[in-house]
Amino acid sequence: MKTILKRTCVASAALLGLVLTQPVLAAPLLSPLTVPVAGISSFGEIGDAANTRLEFQLQPGGDINYIRWDLSLTALGSSWLSDLAVSLTNSDGDGITLTPANIDASGSASFMGSVWLPDLGNNFSLGADGKLFLEFHEVLNDFDGADGIWNSGTLMISSVPEPGTYGLMGAALLAASLTTRRRKP
Repeated sequence: MKTILKRTCVASAALLGLVLTQPVLAAPLLSPLTVPVAGISSFGEIGDAANTRLEFQLQPGGDINYIRWDLSLTALGSSWLSDLAVSLTNSDGDGITLTPANIDASGSASFMGSVWLPDLGNNFSLGADGKLFLEFHEVLNDFDGADGIWNSGTLMISSVPEPGTYGLMGAALLAASLTTRRRKP
């Protein structure tokens, strides 16, 4: 019995060590990324060099599945509020484009909303590098210069770790509970 318990302790320690060395545990697992957007301008269509592009480090292999926004936007000149967009992509260019405004007119307005991407079949995974890119752009480039301004507000993006991470954590917890189990006399 002592041999089995010793083997269990060694296996448990190995599993716990494996789980603790996973880079995904360096950041909170389910804490959302909050991106302040105040003062960001949209200049041209996606890929335009003048557009603001942000890069964030999240959990490698994590799934992007929820986005919430609370924004104040201004469309300039002949641009429409519905032309203001932000694309969220991984390092391979896979992702989605969010157009938070639904008003086909210029001017300023505030918009709130959220979307659970799996319901739309639009969730996507980050690559092994865990990088998420946001590019603020126009759906249609109306003229030279800034077409719109993201006046204030935030985007909140949730990333869930890949299922294998949960499996490793579960195995480590099970192993730890087995090692602390004591025999009754």
